[in-house]
Amino acid sequence: MKSYNDKLNDILKEQADIPDIVLNKANQAFHEIRQGNVKRTKQAKWQKRSFQTAAASIAALFLIGTTAYAATEHFSLLSKFKDESPSVQKQAAALLETNVTQPSAKNPESALSPASQEAFASFRVKEAICDKTKIFIALEAKPSDPDKYLLIPSEYAGELDTLDISNLDIQGIKASGVSIREYAKDHGKECVILSVGIPSKADCQTYEYAMDPDGTLCYTISFENVERTKELTFVCNTGVCPPNGSLDTDMIKDSFTFTLDDKTDSETIPYVPETVEKIAGTDLILDGVTFEKSALGMIGSVKYHYAGNHTDWLKTKDGDICFFLYDENGKELTGTEGGTDIGDDGITMTQRWRYSATELPDTLVVKAKDVFEKIEYGEVKVKLQKQ
Repeated sequence: MKSYNDKLNDILKEQADIPDIVLNKANQAFHEIRQGNVKRTKQAKWQKRSFQTAAASIAALFLIGTTAYAATEHFSLLSKFKDESPSVQKQAAALLETNVTQPSAKNPESALSPASQEAFASFRVKEAICDKTKIFIALEAKPSDPDKYLLIPSEYAGELDTLDISNLDIQGIKASGVSIREYAKDHGKECVILSVGIPSKADCQTYEYAMDPDGTLCYTISFENVERTKELTFVCNTGVCPPNGSLDTDMIKDSFTFTLDDKTDSETIPYVPETVEKIAGTDLILDGVTFEKSALGMIGSVKYHYAGNHTDWLKTKDGDICFFLYDENGKELTGTEGGTDIGDDGITMTQRWRYSATELPDTLVVKAKDVFEKIEYGEVKVKLQKQ
């Protein structure tokens, strides 16, 4: 089954010159889109299905003026769970890995470079939290000489003269009208551009970063645990561009591997619809809802299919529909991130969304909405299928 993200990637690239890094990191725009905070412009009809895919969320970046990268807090990965229940916080603390296995051997290709990355910065995985559905990684990049070098994420490389220094989220530094390059010059530092990437099978990844007072650039990287194996090995690709160097020709590339242990299990919680018929106002039929619940959260999958006559139905209003889950008292089960996959037949769809770990009721109400036009269509009740 090809990801709907991948299919829309092709469409987007045909219609706009969009860097791959933006397409890969645009996942954080999803939440804004689902909440109806994004408006579709008449000049951009192709942006319609942005809420359904990570790839298309680039449209939201243009419209709401945000970024897929964001400031994170200057302490442990456990801060990611500060708004969760005490039981989830306890689980996260138990799963926190602070001695991540990462060989010191370097990529042999880096030895061919006239300079090593360590002349400017060094990288290591500081912490990690892994459960059956999601992985969180804290990666540190330390300057070789904090008095000489200011480490900059590659996403800011073209905006050193325009972005306020507060964008680096340095502790104690607020917006001041001083650009990143001006700040570096005022403090006798040179800008060193860094690139970091951890390839995985997940459709989307979220990268957040902040800078500690000692100049350490801290990345927080999170993505779905697709492999679902007990031992997980990843490659971290790193790049360092020396001061005044070119990202195209002077980037010093390297990589290292690291291994995480998944000590958790998950349970599957299925729901079946009370009725199997077209949802009012649409040609869509809900097939079922399934949750995969793990120690730190849940992934809810809403499965449905198109039952109309349009061969290119994704361009109709039904292609704009997103599903929202409620209990019978009208309280929404609020998701934080996700997307939609399209089946090989072109008509079956699976909307997958991540939710906080919570007790699920026996009955859920699934409502179909168009978040762009702010239209509510019909709803279907689904019942917990007893195991």
